[in-house]
Amino acid sequence: MFCGLVVLFAMAALKPVNSSRSSVTTTPISCSDQRCSWGVQSSNSGCSTQNNICAYTFQYGDGSCTSGFFVSDVLQFV
Repeated sequence: MFCGLVVLFAMAALKPVNSSRSSVTTTPISCSDQRCSWGVQSSNSGCSTQNNICAYTFQYGDGSCTSGFFVSDVLQFV
């Protein structure tokens, strides 16, 4: 399943509310983290044995998809 191009266009079209790349509190969720198993229930998820990161792929009804990896972050509302 190829999702890279879809993600690229989706990211270019949306202005993110939160940028995990610029956040100092963003951490990838590991394969052993309980939250990884929660994601597995709602997507085609799996663990990368190479880097121990919990990854996902969601496929929509129209056949398009998005993929990435789960992260944890701290948000502050002001």
